[in-house]
Amino acid sequence: MTEQCSPQGHRPRALTLTPDPIPAELKGIPSWVGWGYVEEVDPDTGEVDWDKPPQDIQAGRLASVTDPSTWTDYETRPPRSLGLLALPAW
Repeated sequence: MTEQCSPQGHRPRALTLTPDPIPAELKGIPSWVGWGYVEEVDPDTGEVDWDKPPQDIQAGRLASVTDPSTWTDYETRPPRSLGLLALPAW
């Protein structure tokens, strides 16, 4: 999934997840996390940047790329405001 460009300082708009083109092999890997935009402001310049930290869909907290307990399976769908990404199975 890619994001659409937006003017400086404005929250980018994520594209809608279209599950059909995602291969079954990827859907079968139980290492999915959600993400959502988080505004970051540079304290020196005031410049706004947007980060997309991984989110634990089930617990509603940050996910970790090294902690499988924060991952989930593909069928556990997040709210529409989140996207999905597959992490490599460790």
